[in-house]
Amino acid sequence: MSRLRMRSLYWLLLAAVGLGLVVAPTAIADDTQAPAAEKKADAPKKAKEAKTPEEAKKPAAPRKPLLWVVDSEPRIYLFGTIHIGDPRVLDHPPVVQKALDESGALYTEVNMDEMDPMKLMPKLTLPGDETLTTVLGEELWKRLDKKMRELGTPLMLMNKMKPFVIYFRLQLAGLEPEQMENPALDMALFGDAKKEDKVVGGLETIEEQLDIFDSLTLEEQTQLIVSTLDALEQAKESGAEAPIQGLIDIYLKGDIDTMMEAMLSQVDNSDPFTRKLMKRVLDDRNVLMADRMIEKLKLNPDKTHFVAVGAAHYGGDMGILNLLRKKGYTVWRATKMEHLEGPPKKATVGSPSSRRAPVRGWRRVRVGPFCIRVPCCTCR
Repeated sequence: MSRLRMRSLYWLLLAAVGLGLVVAPTAIADDTQAPAAEKKADAPKKAKEAKTPEEAKKPAAPRKPLLWVVDSEPRIYLFGTIHIGDPRVLDHPPVVQKALDESGALYTEVNMDEMDPMKLMPKLTLPGDETLTTVLGEELWKRLDKKMRELGTPLMLMNKMKPFVIYFRLQLAGLEPEQMENPALDMALFGDAKKEDKVVGGLETIEEQLDIFDSLTLEEQTQLIVSTLDALEQAKESGAEAPIQGLIDIYLKGDIDTMMEAMLSQVDNSDPFTRKLMKRVLDDRNVLMADRMIEKLKLNPDKTHFVAVGAAHYGGDMGILNLLRKKGYTVWRATKMEHLEGPPKKATVGSPSSRRAPVRGWRRVRVGPFCIRVPCCTCR
């Protein structure tokens, strides 16, 4: 396999592992469970209200980057990424660009220069005479081939690939051509850092990432495909926006809580397989990456570090932010230039700003195919 094709395959891996279960193995949204007649009646209306590609590429509000500062020695900047090449995502807000300019070392999830096709192929391809045709069965094969042809890749061209590789491709369904032609955000950051002769590296190896899915049984990998097909077909039938487009919109708004809610709110924690996979995709990797980024500081103690990993790895009790705080580090969000100098000042008790502080509540709204909880504010 050529280096170019391997980079393309890793692009799929980044999206699947980083976006992690965006559309599977969970239900799509509350209203997708409506009666079929009702969904069909609503479909034309939803299709009419759908954004044009030009409208979809315009952010509804100024970017609020997912950037944090770790008060370590040397300093670490943490940047939450989304593993796609949407032009809006690749356009860094000023505060992110300044953090990049100050940094002498950059680490992404994996070192993009350490991908050996010969070592990876056994993890990606079915052994012996096995093919997807024999693993999936005739009915699922036909159903999956129809979807893959819609995505521009007949299934027969990937007949020797393990089911989880097909799952990676399905995760990207709904991306516009322009969003797939550009290098993914992580790749672009890595490439720019190399051009500037910065220290570059990864917090994981690609083998470690692949092992998360390669260690699943073929039946479990097939389950991922079935769940993803169910979700995509439900979204299409209801006229809803592709799941990944809804996630991009949330990412651009910079609300980490809403992003985590969108990705995790419908995860079925009563299902042992789902629990196992979510632990491997998020919790276990978060612990590993938090430990390794601290180890990297010792290798280059004179350089500010910039760490760019998927946004889903930062939030929650087992997220990287909380894990670093448990290690004794002070971590704060940086959305403005002045935040790079120190933590944002909090309003004092009794001040006009505190008297007018909003009360944070929650409401449920539709975001693409998701039905999620988002914060809402009412003044005192």
